[in-house]
Amino acid sequence: MRNAAALDAIASPAWATEVGQFNLEINVPPRTLDGDSLAALETELRADLNAADARARTIGSRLVMVGILPTLAEHDVAEDSMSANERYKVLNEQIFAARGEDMRIEIDGAEQLLTHTDSITPESACTSVQLHVQVSPTRSRTTGTRPSPSPPCRSRWPPTPRTCSAGSCGTRPGSRCSSRPRTPARTS
Repeated sequence: MRNAAALDAIASPAWATEVGQFNLEINVPPRTLDGDSLAALETELRADLNAADARARTIGSRLVMVGILPTLAEHDVAEDSMSANERYKVLNEQIFAARGEDMRIEIDGAEQLLTHTDSITPESACTSVQLHVQVSPTRSRTTGTRPSPSPPCRSRWPPTPRTCSAGSCGTRPGSRCSSRPRTPARTS
């Protein structure tokens, strides 16, 4: 599947490209998390997925929700399989300019993989469902209380230099902190 053709067929502003040409993204409007809102979200997503799949089939494509795509080969995650969206090209260039070297990918398990890549396209092999929760930074809606103080600088993102208030990142309180938080491992 080439996502640009599928997006043309789907013709909905809720749908967008993702890094790999074989991926799509759907965005749904925000909602409150009360009552049967999660059941309503499921109903809305199922209807949107079914409608998009029906439209994608008109051009010989199908939508499939999977975690890690089992049929990918190395050529499927090469730079030329990146979506045409300019943001991915810029993101790719900036990441590798900052790294100064190719990325090593090592998976150790029942099936092992060790490879190097010079693009971000292998990220497209691992798909996900991401739910984002929006909360007030000054007051909790459910309790009416003020939130607890900000966590130490180690847990903040983006990892920009800041003044450390707790000293838990290994620096003295009040000194500049540029430590990066540990990123969680992906699971499938």
